[in-house]
Amino acid sequence: MSVNTVGSVQGPEFLRRMLSLKTRLKDRTCPPSPDPSPRQLAESYRSSALIYLYRVMRRAFPMQRDELSSKATIQVASVVDSISQIPPRSLPECTLLFPPFLAGGEATAESHMESLRHRMLDIIESRGFKNVEVALSVLEKLWRLRITGRTTMEAVRVGWLDIVQQNGIELPLT
Repeated sequence: MSVNTVGSVQGPEFLRRMLSLKTRLKDRTCPPSPDPSPRQLAESYRSSALIYLYRVMRRAFPMQRDELSSKATIQVASVVDSISQIPPRSLPECTLLFPPFLAGGEATAESHMESLRHRMLDIIESRGFKNVEVALSVLEKLWRLRITGRTTMEAVRVGWLDIVQQNGIELPLT
């Protein structure tokens, strides 16, 4: 990635650290396992870490917003794919909130939103986790804004953090 640091709120050292972190995350692989669920869980966390990294880089390098958003969208698809391969009600599912939440915060495709919604609703129904309920309510507000306001730039730029802050929501993602 060739990121222009002109107009950036951060300097070249920050860029170097971000790119180094991106490389380490992309190169990270899980050891083979007879049960694929932990591997898929790890992949979903790796992809969500990349989503977060791209969010940070978008704020620091606004000139690269479109390119970084595209890269985040690829990771959203990766999270959706990874979590779909984790069996419902399996042990790894107990820790499955952070990846679908971060992916949901970047999701723009309705198919991704629907897949994430379905999985989170299943976790709520089977496990009764209130934190998943709160997280899904934040995403639902965000998705409504994105779907109904696609023509306005303000709706596109609103993020989950804006919704949490505007509504005074306490959001435990564990």
